[in-house]
Amino acid sequence: MADLEQMKKALRAAHAAGDTAGAKRIAAMIKAATPMQQGLSELSAMTQKPSVAPVIDGPMLPPPADQQATPKEKPEYRGFLAGVDQLGGGMNEGIAAFAGAPVDLMTGALNLGGAGVNALFGTQIPAIENPVGGSGTFTKALDPITTDMEPQTGPQRYFRRVGQEVGFGVPAAMTGAALPEYGLAARDAMLPYMAASTASDVGAGVTGQTSQEVVPDSPVLNIIASLLGGGGTAYAASAMTPALTKTQSLDDLKANNADDWASIRASQDTLTPEATARLSPELHAMLVKERATNPNLFPRANATVADIDALPPKSLYEVEEARRLAGRNVASNADEASVGVKMKKTIDDYLTSIKPEDVQGADPEATIDLMLKARRDSHQAFKADEILNKEMRAETRADTTGTGGNEVNAMRQNVRTVFDRERDPTLRGKGGGYTQDEVAAMGRVVKGDTASNFARLLGRMAPSSGALPLTATGYGGAAGIAGAGMTGNPMYALPALAGGIGEVSKALAEKMTKDQIAALMATILNSGKAPAKSAARTATQQAIVQQLMSTLATSPQ
Repeated sequence: MADLEQMKKALRAAHAAGDTAGAKRIAAMIKAATPMQQGLSELSAMTQKPSVAPVIDGPMLPPPADQQATPKEKPEYRGFLAGVDQLGGGMNEGIAAFAGAPVDLMTGALNLGGAGVNALFGTQIPAIENPVGGSGTFTKALDPITTDMEPQTGPQRYFRRVGQEVGFGVPAAMTGAALPEYGLAARDAMLPYMAASTASDVGAGVTGQTSQEVVPDSPVLNIIASLLGGGGTAYAASAMTPALTKTQSLDDLKANNADDWASIRASQDTLTPEATARLSPELHAMLVKERATNPNLFPRANATVADIDALPPKSLYEVEEARRLAGRNVASNADEASVGVKMKKTIDDYLTSIKPEDVQGADPEATIDLMLKARRDSHQAFKADEILNKEMRAETRADTTGTGGNEVNAMRQNVRTVFDRERDPTLRGKGGGYTQDEVAAMGRVVKGDTASNFARLLGRMAPSSGALPLTATGYGGAAGIAGAGMTGNPMYALPALAGGIGEVSKALAEKMTKDQIAALMATILNSGKAPAKSAARTATQQAIVQQLMSTLATSPQ
């Protein structure tokens, strides 16, 4: 092929010779040849001075150092954000497991049945894998927002496991609360219920993952640890809620009672003459029945009845004053106490028998109801003061021992004096009028329960319980710790461990006994009826059951 320069010379010659047709033909050839010639020229230049490695046979040589690309470093997957990433991934997995749980459970049952048929009849029924609507379906649905990174560190594994427990447990708890009958208690106290449930999910995740860190391939240990951690955390959360419905305080009771008596005293309502005339004959009949009509043998009783005869009470408040007079003048005297008690009982029966037609005034029925309420509240306040006095004296008595080891004992013994008095048939009429619920609550203080009695038993090892445990677990424990430090043998420290367990148990036993006394006080302040369990306590106890079921459902089988 002609060189481009040769074609240009031919073109000039054709123009000079006047050969127009030849000039056009040569010009077209130059135009067609120009791109190809430029490409060949560049290729020739590249072979003379290459800027990149030429294609040659054999292994490719690396480019010059100044032309090598610097690879980008992958960021380190650590820190708080990585933990949050794992927590979110675990929650998505837990949510998927909960959403697919019904289908997964049904599939598991069908596969189990198929395996049984295969074993019995030698059939080859295949197992169902990845059923539609199972957890696998929802895992795929959540895959775009679930991290692809596996946990790289121990903390990340804990985050992932806690996320799985919370992701399953929270919707499970909300579903349980939504059920008509089963969830009634939870709906009454939704906040403490969900708080206890979520806390227990975290507890199950932490203890379950801890078991996996220690013994990686033990599903049974994983389940046990998760049950203990979740159930224990839920129980602790439940124990922190009020056990009983709130009752009024003793101070509030006394203040309201004083206002009620002030209203009764200021009332213009009076007894009818017929009602007023009824009281004295009833008191005289009581003296006859008790063979106490001789003023020389029973001067106080006869003088008090004579005073009531001379100034018969004309209002409900004056009748109550007459009863209190009988208590101060007669019932408090050792020689005439039995007659004084009967006198007070006679006036009590009289007041109880008063009807609206026995009272003159604007609203007799309201006045009678207020009087009965004021008398009940006064009685309840008296009983509450008696129990508080027993508790105070028990604490003082324990403090005087110098060790404080007898506080539980002293409380039980002091309350027992009231407990025995109320049950002693030979002291009928001399009791404090405690209700059945109040006596039952007193019995729990005096006798204790399994937990408080066991804590009391362990508390005897506390150095503060007396001279013997002080020597054995106090001084002996200190010496044992020193011995363990010198020899490296931890067995020497066992006395100190026993002393520590004893101190904790002793404090726990004292708290349990005080809680039992508080329950007794709550019963007294609730008009003698045992208060109902608080909604929060009921709801959080249901959360314990909910947590155990969730743990069993999410633990690997």
